[in-house]
Amino acid sequence: MFNPHIEGVNWIETDSKDNALATATHNGETGKTHFIKKVIASFTTAPSAPKLVQVKKGTSVLCEMYISGVTQEWDLEGIPGNAGGAVSVELAAHGGGSGNYGKLILIGKTF
Repeated sequence: MFNPHIEGVNWIETDSKDNALATATHNGETGKTHFIKKVIASFTTAPSAPKLVQVKKGTSVLCEMYISGVTQEWDLEGIPGNAGGAVSVELAAHGGGSGNYGKLILIGKTF
């Protein structure tokens, strides 16, 4: 399992939504750049169709992935955001009605 103490990260952001768009964001810091190292997405139950996960710097999409099971992890090896800007990850709603939670973990480092 991922250990932030040995992987050199200095922040973790999370979000959880009941059958709605989930967004985990690390806000911008003047003069610093955020690097996204890992994204973890999960649902209470597997969705009936793959759901979109978007990694963003500001409003620009850096990459898109899909989750089709209960949990999916992506090692992103330090994708950089814009200097001074926010980075985020969005998970589409489950689509299976109330009680189907989508959860996100965004892990990174700032220099």
